Amino acid sequence: MDSTTFAVFWRRGCCMWMFSFVASQIGTSLDRVVRSLSFISNSCQLSNKACIVCHQAKQSRDAFVSSEHKATRSFELIHCDLWGPYHTLSSCGARYFLTIVDGYSRAVWLFLLIDKSEVQKYFMHFFAIVDRQISV
Repeated sequence: MDSTTFAVFWRRGCCMWMFSFVASQIGTSLDRVVRSLSFISNSCQLSNKACIVCHQAKQSRDAFVSSEHKATRSFELIHCDLWGPYHTLSSCGARYFLTIVDGYSRAVWLFLLIDKSEVQKYFMHFFAIVDRQISV
């Protein structure tokens, strides 16, 4: 794969994780996997349009713009995401997931929520953990 083709695929996030996984599982290069899957160029057409798989995986948007601010210590900057409802209940009955990522260490915390209304409770729980155990 030439560098331009690879850059377009990589920038679009166009299923590259899947191709990398397949390559690692069968013990071959990523380049060879992509070349053997000729439908890829037809599906994505190396344009700014996301392919069908990307739409189904909800990966149709570009990555966020890099921030000017970089965290210099733990918990100076955190990233949070609430997603759901997921179509299948977890074993504890949760349908929503709250992820919190420390911008410095990239440590991740995942909380399972039964309802969106629990977000505040879990934020308070998270900040109590940080305050007690890490003493920030």
